[in-house]
Amino acid sequence: MLSSNDAVRVYERKMVELQPREDELAVAKRIKAGREAIIAGLCESPLTFQAIINWRDELNDGKLFLRDIIDLKATCAGLDAKAIPVSQSVLGPVGDGGDVESDERPKGGDSAAPEPESDEEDMENALSLGAIEAELKPKVLQTFDNIADAYKRLRRLQDQDIEFKLKNTTLSPAQERRYKKLKDEIITEVKSLRLNQSRIDSLVEQLYDINKRLVGYEGRLMRLAESHGVPREDFLRNYQGSELDPRWLNRVSKLAAKGWKNFVAKEKDTIGQYRHYIQDLVGQTGLEIGEFRKIMQMVEKGEREARQAKKTSKLDIAGDHIRAAIQMIAMGVNGYSTHVIVMACEEMLRSIAEAKKVKLSGSFDDAIKPDRLNEWRQHLRSAYNFFKHADKDPAEGYEGPSGDKLNTVNEILTMLNCSSYMELSGTAPDEMKLFMNLTAYRHHANVLDDKFFEKFPEAEATAKKLVQTDPDKVRWGLRFILHKQGLLPDPPA
Repeated sequence: MLSSNDAVRVYERKMVELQPREDELAVAKRIKAGREAIIAGLCESPLTFQAIINWRDELNDGKLFLRDIIDLKATCAGLDAKAIPVSQSVLGPVGDGGDVESDERPKGGDSAAPEPESDEEDMENALSLGAIEAELKPKVLQTFDNIADAYKRLRRLQDQDIEFKLKNTTLSPAQERRYKKLKDEIITEVKSLRLNQSRIDSLVEQLYDINKRLVGYEGRLMRLAESHGVPREDFLRNYQGSELDPRWLNRVSKLAAKGWKNFVAKEKDTIGQYRHYIQDLVGQTGLEIGEFRKIMQMVEKGEREARQAKKTSKLDIAGDHIRAAIQMIAMGVNGYSTHVIVMACEEMLRSIAEAKKVKLSGSFDDAIKPDRLNEWRQHLRSAYNFFKHADKDPAEGYEGPSGDKLNTVNEILTMLNCSSYMELSGTAPDEMKLFMNLTAYRHHANVLDDKFFEKFPEAEATAKKLVQTDPDKVRWGLRFILHKQGLLPDPPA
């Protein structure tokens, strides 16, 4: 007899083996798109330019390694330099953060890299981490120097622009063109770098810190205005776009709308203090408030997209469970292991339906022939009770339905799970429709009720298609079709 612990171990192993590769790739692409949106926002920020200059100086002073600033593996692949033979044993696995496993770090334990098959081959095909940095460093430093040189000139124009804004004047057209040209040059240089994820995180954190202070000052200013009767919408309409206008206070004091005169008369000093704080933040960022908000929106959108990509919904997990159950059935995995995943999926779908207040249309009782319902209810109940309560007596042997009866229970429950998933998701995946049609046709004569079977007009055509694939065993023709869809690694033997 197979214990429940054995069944759970088989289930966990199969879930890892059968996880759809396409889903993993889709998630990775969405995460990458979010990360690129974040970097695009950072590339517009003078704070990024200043940070890069500081990192350059620390790198030249020996306070930082190149690997602490850039993603070595991505840089090796992206720089237009001579080919550098880089072994995975040197660079190690690189994730989203571009963290590099150095040969100087401790080895051993589960995370130790496997021994190379040939020391001579390893020596020929891989440089030490230090040699890779030495090869990349001149090109990266040149990029840093280009950014530093252009930023020095850009910063003078930025300071001049802010100073002019405070005097209610603007840069000349020639200065505007030079400003845009320098900024575009720097953005191109920054985008050519492959920054380490920890550096990206620190830049994002810096932006969020400044934004938090900016929102705090503006929020206090708005609430102060509201306390004197200025409507929120009216305040925003007259404030946004005039953050640096030196005549703003004089202008709004003359507004006839509700609350403005009283607000300025009683809170003039406090208003001036908050606006001074906001102007200090503008000086730190080197950006007008509108430009800073635009960059924050880009970064926040990128973070949101990356976060959403990593977030797997309960319904997504249920769909993965159903696909795993279909694959396990097609591969002939024993019924005990399959029943564990089928039960887990059924519970998950029921929970989702209750949360959404959706009444699912298919049930076990609806599906079974009336004259055989008590028999199959008993099979289902005995299997369910064993797996649900097995942890109370791990040594207890399995006494529920076995062989074909348990396989039939699993196939019918998986068919019902497919139906529930389709109702909840509004989608109809091909492999689920295929499985439902095949199961309906296989079990119509002995188990499924005629009215329930009427829901599957394509069942016979599906079965005939599988008969042509495998005349001896209709059921295992499913393996062939799943393999063609890329849902099974190996074709049927």
